[in-house]
Amino acid sequence: MCNAPGVNEPRVAKSKVDAVRQFLAGKKLSISREDALELANRARTFKKESGRLPDINSADAWERSMAEVIAAFIRCKAQELAAEKGGVGNG
Repeated sequence: MCNAPGVNEPRVAKSKVDAVRQFLAGKKLSISREDALELANRARTFKKESGRLPDINSADAWERSMAEVIAAFIRCKAQELAAEKGGVGNG
């Protein structure tokens, strides 16, 4: 991008950029169910100790990993619920 005066740069809200990062992080996660459960338990402990959920935009790789697992679990649960709703009316 150009930093010259008078040049208009497109601006994107930080919240939108963070939302895209969270979406992409949840899509690319490849981890065994056992490892995911372990990270989820550690994320629960993290929340108890810090008073907040792990941040997917954290500089700390461990915190990002926990946040990615949470995003993946949320996505999987949503898919399971959608499949259950779709299966009820088709029987």
